[in-house]
Amino acid sequence: MEEKISLPTKTKIVAWFLIVIGTIGILGLFISLFGLISMILIKFIGFPPSKTPLLSEIPKVFLLGILITMFNFLPGIFLLKRKKWSWWLVIILISSSLLYSLMKFSSFGILINSFLLALLLLDRKNFLKVAK
Repeated sequence: MEEKISLPTKTKIVAWFLIVIGTIGILGLFISLFGLISMILIKFIGFPPSKTPLLSEIPKVFLLGILITMFNFLPGIFLLKRKKWSWWLVIILISSSLLYSLMKFSSFGILINSFLLALLLLDRKNFLKVAK
């Protein structure tokens, strides 16, 4: 009888963090979808765009929600399913997010991304042993 080796704890923390961020992205996606629908309805009713400045931002928020969902939620799921390629994808995504945070001088982003990157890199050997 084969004993299933459990996923390393640090990897689980990163995966669940990505899933939570992705879930927040999905909620934002639905909120912005309702905003997009209301924007279309308002255009049919006849409000000029200058009187509704937030409506011009709704498509951007919608696209951002799709990106957050794709780049956080799905790799987190595959990380929990022990896929080697998802580990590399998450490393690339967190590294690029860290570079973006450095360029924008976002101390919170730098802190979170550095923490997640350190957790994944410290647990690399253990994850690759149990990954498929």
